[in-house]
Amino acid sequence: MSNTGLLSLTVKLSPEDHSAVCAKSNRSAWVRNAISEKLEREAARPARPRSALGRKLLAARAEYARFGGRALSLDEVRQEVARRRGER
Repeated sequence: MSNTGLLSLTVKLSPEDHSAVCAKSNRSAWVRNAISEKLEREAARPARPRSALGRKLLAARAEYARFGGRALSLDEVRQEVARRRGER
């Protein structure tokens, strides 16, 4: 980088903060597009397990989905755990 007095800056934004940044009318389209593109790239990146157990669990998840199963939300998981424990 040339000596322009500029620094590279990286920030992590919550979805709410991202919306607030992009909603401001004085924000350049370049900034809004750059943030949106970065979020899309991260969302599209597939999971890559690093351990044998992770690979086995991911394969089981893919097989379950192939046969019509659907992933549960966090609340649904909690309800299922409570039901199996006899708490509800």
